[in-house]
Amino acid sequence: MADGQMKPSTHTPIESSPEIAETDNAEITTTLGEDNTDVESQRSGAGLVVVYLEGWRLHVLTIAFDTSSRSSWIVTSYLLAYTGFLIILSKFSDIFGRKPLIVLTVFLFTVFSAACGAAQNLVDLIILRAFQGIGGGGIYTLVFVISSQMVPMEGYAALSGILSSAYALSAVLGPILGGLISDHTTWRWVFLLNAPAGTIALGMIFLAMPASFPHQSTSSDSIRSKLNKVTIWRFDFLGAFLLLGASILFVSAVEEGGTEYSWKSPVIIALLPLSTVLWIVFFFWEKYVSGRREAQEPVLPWRLIKDRFAMGFLLNALFGGAVFIPVVINVPQRFQVVNNVSAFGASWRLLALMLCTPLGSAVSGFMIQKLKFPTLHIFLVAALLQTIGLALMGSLSTSQLEVSSAQYAYQVILGLGIGLSLSSVIIATPTVVKEKDTAVFMGALAQARILGGSIGLAICSNILNGKIKSASSFLSPQQLHGLLESAQNAKKLPPSFEKMVRGVYAEGYNQEMQALTAFGGAAVLATLLMWEKKPRKMQ
Repeated sequence: MADGQMKPSTHTPIESSPEIAETDNAEITTTLGEDNTDVESQRSGAGLVVVYLEGWRLHVLTIAFDTSSRSSWIVTSYLLAYTGFLIILSKFSDIFGRKPLIVLTVFLFTVFSAACGAAQNLVDLIILRAFQGIGGGGIYTLVFVISSQMVPMEGYAALSGILSSAYALSAVLGPILGGLISDHTTWRWVFLLNAPAGTIALGMIFLAMPASFPHQSTSSDSIRSKLNKVTIWRFDFLGAFLLLGASILFVSAVEEGGTEYSWKSPVIIALLPLSTVLWIVFFFWEKYVSGRREAQEPVLPWRLIKDRFAMGFLLNALFGGAVFIPVVINVPQRFQVVNNVSAFGASWRLLALMLCTPLGSAVSGFMIQKLKFPTLHIFLVAALLQTIGLALMGSLSTSQLEVSSAQYAYQVILGLGIGLSLSSVIIATPTVVKEKDTAVFMGALAQARILGGSIGLAICSNILNGKIKSASSFLSPQQLHGLLESAQNAKKLPPSFEKMVRGVYAEGYNQEMQALTAFGGAAVLATLLMWEKKPRKMQ
């Protein structure tokens, strides 16, 4: 999602035809009646009658031929695969072992990153990005699963704090470094740089991780011994299919709705209800599988779904993702578009958030592990800080286009809240689930966070695009179209118009932060699900 909430970087220079792209219910057919004259007028040289397309066939082929529409899938294909496989790969690691799965996911990410860098056409790149997304999602969730088993309980908080900080820093620096690479060299290096890094990581995993991790080495722990019908039958394939379908359809709808397609378009109207049905069937199926006395293990055990405390954790991850992912994309964009600073200038102006997020993670680990603060209290403080920070970020002046010093103070508050939330969800997992459910629960937390991020980005994208369209009162249709394609096109406008457009963007970014404030408030309410007379603490 570092590609931007308006997806400006996903469009190629080739523009689609507005007449085709904006036709929702076009009927470009010639009605062939009984009149022989009409029929003859439609005959080709071979004597065949030409029948023009209409309805769903016209829509499908219009989308297929629309280069702009396809280019957006460079981002979407990665996100769909990344999101859909988080819980599934975590469950696979329970059945087939941690090391085989982390090796597989790092290998997939490394190989397909290099392949993306060498892609020769758009379709190949979209397909390769999907496979890269499977590897990326697996790495994200399995790293946290494995880290919980690398050290004894007393060292878990420190390790989780480090990992949460690394995740936060990479999320903040990724879009900035990616933009700098794209500005100063070919986009291919964004992918190619993953190849040596992934190769080194694979070597370190092979060298340092025992084959039977986290257990003592036994002959029964080898991957070959686990590839049999009995072991494979343990996996809930139907549940995995339902979860994958529900996740992919949901993310597709919220990513494309309001940007590539209208929320009233047949595509979005079909995707959302179908996704809802699949989610409902998935939960009923998991309840059924959980109650059966057979070897088959549910992808998401029903005991976790009905656990009030566990649901509080999952909802905090969902709302936390809805805040964190849009913030690390939109704040640097605001610096560049509204305050007219360079990508590098936006990066160092983001230091307050970048430094306070890992600081919040470290403080969370210390308070939970060393001082034995209840997780409930940490979550409450985190949600309140996020809510306050977002509300303040949404109150910035829209007429003052210079960087306000108050922004740095607001970033400190927001960064501490995000850091406390990110780390607490991971560190306190042992207080929620038993060891046998750790991997699946970690995957569920990761999936909830990414789904939340998709929702947050969709809301922000629609708010900002709607605000930009309000500039039609003083911009031409061509100028407006350019802004919707990329915010950087504001610099091509006449100076008087550029200043007005920057003010419009300032109002749009403020409204985004105000909308995200609601997610901070929702996190406060979700925390109340974990309310207990004697709040849980780390032992």
